[in-house]
Amino acid sequence: MKESSDEWILKRRHEDLSLTVRASWSLYIQFYTVFLTVSVVGLGWVLTRPADAPIVPRAKHVLAIVFVIQTLLTAIISHMLPRGLRAGRRSPRRWLSGPAGSIVRR
Repeated sequence: MKESSDEWILKRRHEDLSLTVRASWSLYIQFYTVFLTVSVVGLGWVLTRPADAPIVPRAKHVLAIVFVIQTLLTAIISHMLPRGLRAGRRSPRRWLSGPAGSIVRR
């Protein structure tokens, strides 16, 4: 059975959207893994130093700033990723519009 061009377009768009969602989550998980690694290493470095070992005050400030920036970035991404994916899920209604904006349904 031969599929219509509308069906082919919808299937192709669905495949593209699925690939985008998988890639987005994969990148998010990779970013979060790096974030956790850097945070744990920095925290471990600060906490395992001997109490009498000199530490440059600026190093503590840099670590604190990096940690805060990473935490903010992760919070923003964690909030925006699902919202963006939800918006992508709603867009199929605009993929195939008939005359006067009606949605083609089969």
